[in-house]
Amino acid sequence: MIVLLIAMGLSLIPIFLFWHTPIGGICAPSSSEQTKQTFDILNQVIDLDLTLCTAIIGLCAAILLGIQAAIRITILVFILIGLAILALSQAIFYAIWWKFAVANLWFDGCAGQLDSPALQNPYIAHFWAMGIGIFFLALLVLAKALERMGDPRVET
Repeated sequence: MIVLLIAMGLSLIPIFLFWHTPIGGICAPSSSEQTKQTFDILNQVIDLDLTLCTAIIGLCAAILLGIQAAIRITILVFILIGLAILALSQAIFYAIWWKFAVANLWFDGCAGQLDSPALQNPYIAHFWAMGIGIFFLALLVLAKALERMGDPRVET
């Protein structure tokens, strides 16, 4: 439990680093087709990632609830699933934050600022948080595979 609390505290660091990142510069209106295509592609990637993160969090919750009886909830499993849920939830937060920032730019007519640090930071943080969450789930699978390899009762 202490590990999860420390991880929660550390996960707040990027939020404080990026929260006050100014968009900067003068509003650069852009209605070019390339800007619209870039936004559409980035938006599709974020939508896919939101769907994946939400589904994986549901899977983690199902494991914690005991729906998958083959996985015993040990301290290691609890910590790895907790860290994965924390990281994936943070990835969802950054994705939504990015979508709000882009919507703000479009409403203000400043679509030319799509490459500003205020938009790039949450987008990059989203991918890092998602990667970390998937890494913790991979560690869980590896730990369970090693546990089963050492268990003589499990037939392959």
